[in-house]
Amino acid sequence: MKRYSIFAVILMIPLLFMASPLSAADKITLILASSGNEGDNFAHVTFDKFMKLVEEKAPGAFNIQYRPAMSMGDEAETVRLVQGGSIQAATLLSNTMATFSPSVGWMNMPYFFEDRESFHRAALGMWDLTNELAIKESGCRVILINEIGFRNLTTDAKHKVTDLEEARKLKIRLPASAQGMALYAELGLTPVPINFAETFSALAQGVVDGQESAYSLVTLKKFYEVQKYALDIETGLHVGFIIASEKWLQSLPDHLREAVLEAGREATLYEFNTVAPDYLARDRATMMDAGMEFLGRPTDFEKWREAGRKSWPANYKIIGRGDESLGRALVAKAEEAMKKDALGQ
Repeated sequence: MKRYSIFAVILMIPLLFMASPLSAADKITLILASSGNEGDNFAHVTFDKFMKLVEEKAPGAFNIQYRPAMSMGDEAETVRLVQGGSIQAATLLSNTMATFSPSVGWMNMPYFFEDRESFHRAALGMWDLTNELAIKESGCRVILINEIGFRNLTTDAKHKVTDLEEARKLKIRLPASAQGMALYAELGLTPVPINFAETFSALAQGVVDGQESAYSLVTLKKFYEVQKYALDIETGLHVGFIIASEKWLQSLPDHLREAVLEAGREATLYEFNTVAPDYLARDRATMMDAGMEFLGRPTDFEKWREAGRKSWPANYKIIGRGDESLGRALVAKAEEAMKKDALGQ
């Protein structure tokens, strides 16, 4: 018996070393693909915060691999990779996510939010319902939300516009979004759907006269090098997500899944309250330093808002996957959440 015990102990020694919790092979892989660049920008700062929070809440449990700058494809492609299980998470804009999960389009309603804070209240109050629907529609959960101000219009040096009639003469780059197209139809504007990665070239070559996005993207992609004027049309808020595969999340032990979800929620609040205000001020300063001129709101802003809100029935139908009443009910819930406190309670 003694010989057998000694022999067993000898066999156990290498197994003890192999079971070290510090082994990279034992960690759970979390690949986060992003369309944005690393560096000093609001998106990377927020995503970095998320990754640090995951590590704090689950020390050594995850091998997080950040893949920025569309290194794994554009936003739509990375969503498909998440759905297929090739990667675990991805960053994308809400209008891209809405092509996979139409219900999240309530966040893209034109002229719906009076200010950033009203969006924050709605986003937090709708958190669970948004995910219940997103999981059913796409198999993906929204684990982080960021916003960086309103979507506005920039134009080149040849086109200084201050009202809707002048804007109707322009060719404006817009994402290939059903809700955006519905809005522009009511505004009478001419949208030109162009992939975001190709927008700078389209502006530089005069394929389009201007583009609509948050000023954060103007600075992030240096559109100020080929744009001169900025008009605060405030059609809606720039909203981005980190999404994760629900199948992958449910495969995690409970405490690790909660660590990821808590990190996403905390990083969301950090972005809303700290990152966004800082970068909103920086963006305008950067654009002015580059020679861009801010024109303020259009002289007929109420005309923009009135026309834009006429697209709401079309938006309801898109959000409701063809059922206008479903979309209308979801937006009504968002409107109710908007009236509650910051925690949606």
